[in-house]
Amino acid sequence: MRIQVNAEVQSASGFPLWAEATYLLRITEVEQTTASTGKAQLKVRLTPINNVQDDSGVPLSAPGTLMDWVTVDPIQTKGGGTVSFLRGLWEAAGLTWNAEIDTDDLMGKEVSARVAIEKDQRGNDRNRVKRYVKAS
Repeated sequence: MRIQVNAEVQSASGFPLWAEATYLLRITEVEQTTASTGKAQLKVRLTPINNVQDDSGVPLSAPGTLMDWVTVDPIQTKGGGTVSFLRGLWEAAGLTWNAEIDTDDLMGKEVSARVAIEKDQRGNDRNRVKRYVKAS
């Protein structure tokens, strides 16, 4: 099948990385999905809010949006405890953690997130949210 495409568009491998820093972000999309492991997760789209700076106050360019995949179920830590990345995101958004939550409540909320650069499964650099904190 022949299709028309934009000959000027960049390859997906050309997406620029965000610098490692803490960013003020707005949650602009939340979608419930299933991870390759079969576990429930949320796909969260985060958009930078102006005045992005690195930890020393130097202005940064944060291109486009950032996607984060947040596991719904708690995970076991090496020390034997459990942690919930969803709870971290939830409380960073200023919401109260309960036995039943509505993920739509995350829409439009502002959070601060520590963004890092790490290697993906193919050895390529990618951004990843390491930790969410309440926006100040």
